[in-house]
Amino acid sequence: MARVLGLELGGAKNTRTTLAEFEVYPKDKRAFLVKFHEGIGPAGTESGDEKLIDLIGSIEAPTIGVHAPLSLPPCFECDSSKCQKKQRCQSSDVKWMEQFSKKNKLNFPVGYTQRPIDLYLREAIIRKLEPRAQFDLDDAFGGSRAALTARARFLQKRLPSIEWMETLPKLTASVLAERLGVPLRHLANYRDLDRGVYARRELVSAFCQALNLFVYEKDALRMEESLLCFDAFLSGLSVVRKLCDDSAPLPRVLKFSPHWLVFPEVTQRGKT
Repeated sequence: MARVLGLELGGAKNTRTTLAEFEVYPKDKRAFLVKFHEGIGPAGTESGDEKLIDLIGSIEAPTIGVHAPLSLPPCFECDSSKCQKKQRCQSSDVKWMEQFSKKNKLNFPVGYTQRPIDLYLREAIIRKLEPRAQFDLDDAFGGSRAALTARARFLQKRLPSIEWMETLPKLTASVLAERLGVPLRHLANYRDLDRGVYARRELVSAFCQALNLFVYEKDALRMEESLLCFDAFLSGLSVVRKLCDDSAPLPRVLKFSPHWLVFPEVTQRGKT
């Protein structure tokens, strides 16, 4: 048995951070959701980071899937004094992004907001899904993700004994729903304020039945009510599927860059 965590990371000053705790039996390819830890944030003299670090440390899980970027755009690893113009850039990541963008007729990449993995996921994975399973993906340092990237890396340094894996709940939901033949309208609706309750109920039911996954009724109800719980569940489920030998491999074209996400392997619709 292995214990796995799924983390829906919010800001350090609010209480949106949610943790899902799983037990996994890889040989039997089965798992069950133990519980949710909700409302993790500052309280009294204790910061949100301190509370989260203490909580994760107390569970003693060796692996955690986190919905936040865990690697930086290449320009953050660069000596800027030697890189004043793009023609002089020697970064293999930046060169790959330039070539990939040119081949796919994309805008010129920005090395301080984008990673190779961001471009590849958007163009080679997400756009190959069924139209109703597709979604928009922000860059690692685009939108609100920059602050989450900084916080995730801060936490990662303070919990070095744990293996941290980057997840993308929307991608896990899309891949599994498409594979299992779940009506794709549920993907379009599961984040909706009104229709999301029913959509999340149907997705959880389908995933549990097909993936040998047990969820207590009270936790299933929490996922219907709370998108934060559902996303934490999906982050944990991404790691669960990896332990059950169902995880997309690092693409050959990205072998130069060791960072990759965990999400179920993409298969044809209706193929398990």
